[in-house]
Amino acid sequence: MAAPKSALQSPLLICCAISLLCYVSSYLRMPLVPKLAIDLGISPAGIGRINAAFFLTAGLAAFPLGRLSDLVGKKQVAMGGLVSLSAGGLVLAFSSTFLQLSVGYVLIGLGMAAFGSAMMSLVTDLSTAARLGRAYGWYTLTLYAGMSLGPAIGGTLAGRIPLSKVLLLSALMTALVTGIAQFFLPATTAEKPSKAHSHAGGSALNTLLQNRPLVGCWVATLGACFSMGMFLSFYPLYAYAEGFNTSQVGVVFLFHGAGNGLVRLPSGYFSDHVGDRRLLVFFGLAGCSLAMVVLGLANTLVMANIGAAVLGLSLGVAFPSLGASIGEVVPKHLRGAAMGGFNACIFLGMLANA
Repeated sequence: MAAPKSALQSPLLICCAISLLCYVSSYLRMPLVPKLAIDLGISPAGIGRINAAFFLTAGLAAFPLGRLSDLVGKKQVAMGGLVSLSAGGLVLAFSSTFLQLSVGYVLIGLGMAAFGSAMMSLVTDLSTAARLGRAYGWYTLTLYAGMSLGPAIGGTLAGRIPLSKVLLLSALMTALVTGIAQFFLPATTAEKPSKAHSHAGGSALNTLLQNRPLVGCWVATLGACFSMGMFLSFYPLYAYAEGFNTSQVGVVFLFHGAGNGLVRLPSGYFSDHVGDRRLLVFFGLAGCSLAMVVLGLANTLVMANIGAAVLGLSLGVAFPSLGASIGEVVPKHLRGAAMGGFNACIFLGMLANA
């Protein structure tokens, strides 16, 4: 009788752990690059263009890189993404001009597009249909935790050591994650379409655009990320204009992060039992709309915290079901491309507010 597999040997758990490490190490840079750019004399408009270079690169590259993962294997593309993230981090660590910072962010955009698209598709491949919601609940929880912990750690370190050394540490940590992923990440091979899909003909994009449930998921993602991008980009400016101080704005973002992170796992579990995942997506999008109204009317800290928490909860409710729905409605040999489109909608939705 075979021994039961340890939880530490679970391929899905390995994917979650590698994603957590990747996003922590890469997102160390988030509070540092704007400060470095200011120190180099780059204007606020220039900093905006650097950020836009990241979002535009990631948004345009996500679909073709996701499709590439269908053709050559998910692990191969994810590894390429980690290499690009490491290279981009090194460029940032030694940057002293606007052009160098832009090149670093373009490389990071390519890396995020490749890693994100391939890993989300791999999560679908490693899960069963009955557990897709839970799989995406766990995966997006660890991803979001990495995106939250990275900037917090980076900001703390920047108060103790020079910015360039923290950026170099970010690059070296990402390179270490690359080595860990090469050893532990489950190997994959290219998926061949079934005979029925082979005879259908047409490009992958044309095929996916004819998949109405998938297009609906993409549009829902674009709308949700437009709300999230609006909040992240412009709410601090609005809050300061309303008389909030820096610590109060930080509390508002804490409520958003707590709501977003804590609900993802229970939302994923519920998604597997609700029968129709569209219900959770609908409530998530409706909640995003309500949250933006509350935030727009908020003139007290309590009201702002409520709006931010509702926005976080709404995003946390919608996204596990969106990822699981895409995994259900797309054939296996096109999942990478479909998840690439999903990631493209995330980046382009946030770019629209940059």
